[in-house]
Amino acid sequence: NIKKFTSQGWWNINLVRVDLTDEYAEIKGLFSDKGLSARDTVSNMVTRSKAVAGVNGDFFNYSPIPHPMGTFIQDGEIISSPIERAYALPTFYLDIFNNPDITFFDRTMKIVSLESGKSVNISIINKAADMNMVTLLNKNWGSKSFGSAYNNEADGPMVEMVVVDDIVREIRIGQEAVNIPENGYVICVRGPRKEALLENFKVGDRVKLELSTSPNLENIKFAIGGGSIILKDGQIINSNINIKGNQPRTGIGITADRNELIIATIDGR
Repeated sequence: NIKKFTSQGWWNINLVRVDLTDEYAEIKGLFSDKGLSARDTVSNMVTRSKAVAGVNGDFFNYSPIPHPMGTFIQDGEIISSPIERAYALPTFYLDIFNNPDITFFDRTMKIVSLESGKSVNISIINKAADMNMVTLLNKNWGSKSFGSAYNNEADGPMVEMVVVDDIVREIRIGQEAVNIPENGYVICVRGPRKEALLENFKVGDRVKLELSTSPNLENIKFAIGGGSIILKDGQIINSNINIKGNQPRTGIGITADRNELIIATIDGR
């Protein structure tokens, strides 16, 4: 802990250094045990997981349902999908060999009917950014889908396709929220993009999810989104989100030898 008195008042800085060469040191992501859609405090999550330390991760939106804006990957599984490359925010990640990096991810995500051979692109996984985008919700989101609460006059009813064990079990139109299956997922969409889902998939179809990222999903142990790259190769930059004024902030950095992470928080306006 570092306390610094400046011309603008006190700064309170907390710092954790993580030795990536230590086989007993582990970096992971935490979220509410009720799913990504449920808000929780950092202190609760740290206590529950018995972690040594924890900090805020990623930017998030409150509306219409709280959700992380960027990437969240754990042990090769997409918990929350990266943003499309053209609009991407930076992501910190560790590969399976514990090599750290900060970069911009891209992704390809689609669901394919093995009966018709037709597919629909998935826009987002476990976010509520835009109900008109094809969205996949699984157990990491929470217990319930979006449902009829998000029907509206302009975009029409919410269409939800329930998949269990890679088989389409139900296609719901404008109905109340459904339980998200433990061994499956729900594909949700309203507006113009719902037509492709209704045309290309039928109840009883066998389906396959095709999900990939760049960098390669299979080689990623952990990844979490951020707001901006602020320092790269010793040069100060500001890549994306630039919030004016002195706001409390969380940062993660990689030492030049790539063997250590620096995780820092700073409070004080």
